Amino acid sequence: MHLYLVRHGETKLNKQGRFQGHIDVPLNEKGKQQAIKLGNYFKNIPIDNIYTSDLKRAIQTAVQISKHHHVPLETEESIRERSYGEWEGISVREVSKQVPNMKSILQTGGKFGVEKEADLQKRLAQFLNQYVLTEQNKTIILVSHAGLICSCVNFLTENKIDVPVSSLTHTGVTHFTRINNREWKMVSLNESSHLKVI
Repeated sequence: MHLYLVRHGETKLNKQGRFQGHIDVPLNEKGKQQAIKLGNYFKNIPIDNIYTSDLKRAIQTAVQISKHHHVPLETEESIRERSYGEWEGISVREVSKQVPNMKSILQTGGKFGVEKEADLQKRLAQFLNQYVLTEQNKTIILVSHAGLICSCVNFLTENKIDVPVSSLTHTGVTHFTRINNREWKMVSLNESSHLKVI
């Protein structure tokens, strides 16, 4: 069993350092190029399923993977980015100035409309239980967002690995394997060698 967690390509709001959350913006030109390189990275890897967040930036990224395979995209609202409530569209720098305890709020959520971490974990667990954990010998790609991917790493490693959202590169690939339904093993975190290809 192989599970690849893939972050979407860059958007205008990413470049501006703004909270994005559920705002549905497309990839910018850099993000489109990142997605193309990502598609080439997966070109020769056999894939059984591709699940993607229902937000444009994730779908556009996933399309570049699926075009090399005869595998349809399956969009899932449950793996979209965490909602950042009132902060969406505002720069991280600006929010941190106005809300000194921003980081602690991000850890748990529940204030300023920020989705609770527990609620994010709940919808992620429902998705994994329905589409991933029941499989044994498949290769599955999940194209999503930094916040959800970090929660997924946490979930699969039973809280042994805590990955900061800021550490994930656009189109970075995190790879897990599982043998005989035993514990998940992380093969790579935020693999981004494909971005260096000219």
